[in-house]
Amino acid sequence: PTDNEYLVVWDTPGTKNITATVVSNLSGCPSEPALAPVEIIAPLDAPVVSCGTPEELESITFNWDPVVGATGYELDFSDGNSATLTAAETSFTVSGLDPGTTLTISIYATGTGPCPDGPTTTLECSTAPCPPGLAMATTPDTEFCNGQDTDLLPLSATLTAGTPQGSFTWSGPGVVVNNGNFFFDPTAVGPGVHVLTVAYDGP
Repeated sequence: PTDNEYLVVWDTPGTKNITATVVSNLSGCPSEPALAPVEIIAPLDAPVVSCGTPEELESITFNWDPVVGATGYELDFSDGNSATLTAAETSFTVSGLDPGTTLTISIYATGTGPCPDGPTTTLECSTAPCPPGLAMATTPDTEFCNGQDTDLLPLSATLTAGTPQGSFTWSGPGVVVNNGNFFFDPTAVGPGVHVLTVAYDGP
């Protein structure tokens, strides 16, 4: 800077006051001080992002803390999709995914004024994997004599791999539920071949 120029540096945001006086070359007397307020704007922070509930099989929720001074957020995902949110929106859910899918988010806060957009944060989150193994019926194929009183047949199943920690649900003709257990009632369906289906709902 020259004799008429001064460099002032602040490393903290807020309102700063510059005071200047002029000293006469003839008398050496100073002038009245002149005040010039200057507003220093803090740059935007990078969003702090976290993954939502990891047990979801088909969706991922990304959460982040509000960024002070942000007017919105720009989101880009590793699958090519993007989104623009307002400052009040601090979470985003991506649905329609397959179990065991990994998705990366890139997010930055947008603002107004002299400061540019904030730095980008990236985070990788995944949907929960499918439960191990497939549901397999352990109730054997059974023949019944039509017209005879027959007891209900208990229906049971297991997984082809892993230890069941969820629940099995049976469906099909003649399936009845008694005290939370599934049974087959042959007298309710009559003659024919009846196919039953078992599904496993993991934890």
